[in-house]
Amino acid sequence: MGSMSRLVGSQDGHVKRLAKAIGIEEELETACRRWEIRRPLNKMRSVVNEIRKRRRVEWENLGSQGPRGPYWRKCRASNGWMRRDVLSEGEHTVALQLRTNTYPTREAMSRGRKGGNVMCRRCGQSVETLGHITGQCLAVKGNRIK
Repeated sequence: MGSMSRLVGSQDGHVKRLAKAIGIEEELETACRRWEIRRPLNKMRSVVNEIRKRRRVEWENLGSQGPRGPYWRKCRASNGWMRRDVLSEGEHTVALQLRTNTYPTREAMSRGRKGGNVMCRRCGQSVETLGHITGQCLAVKGNRIK
């Protein structure tokens, strides 16, 4: 969305016309309407933060989170990384997968399938589970300590 916004709002007339001709301007407008974001998008970081905030509120309101869903963010020790602007979008996604035990480990990806290799791809000593990766795998011990 940031790249699209920069193309559409470019000072260069050729770039601006090209963005309009190939449909980037229309795609950006559609995305802004979907997320109820006003244009122009001068501050992309604030737009990304607003989208994250809305997604968090949607998540908090899921029935699976139980009645205490909205209160999880008050725990500074375990959720400080969510409030800070230190993670890229990809790192944020991986952090959420780790937190919710949905990270695609070999054990998780082989559920319901026969004959798949579930051994750790780094050390090969144990079944690759989230617990193994984050607490037992000697091959990634150095990264855990950092």
